[in-house]
Amino acid sequence: MDNGLTTSLTDIAGFGTLQTVQGLWYNKTDISIDGYKFSNCRFDSCRIFVNTTRFELFNCFLSQDTSIIYGPELIKVVKLWNSRNELIIRDFPVFAPAKNADGTISIIGTHQ
Repeated sequence: MDNGLTTSLTDIAGFGTLQTVQGLWYNKTDISIDGYKFSNCRFDSCRIFVNTTRFELFNCFLSQDTSIIYGPELIKVVKLWNSRNELIIRDFPVFAPAKNADGTISIIGTHQ
């Protein structure tokens, strides 16, 4: 059901277009990718910070030693995605919701 609210919230959340970054090489750099569209870029030995879903990576290379640091609110999406994956819940609880004794789940984030 779409009463127009979904479209309105999507438009508001957009905050304009993404800034395009093309063909750059990042080496041993801390970089926040929120608000950017990276095209044909390379990230070697970097720390990539992500706090929203407002980014795009197109034909980019991330080296194995590049780490990705997820913001506290964004991890809630990952926990919801994994809410029915018993393997993740058991073996990787940091990426899973809290499983309550009555069978319900809880996903609580920190607002910063």
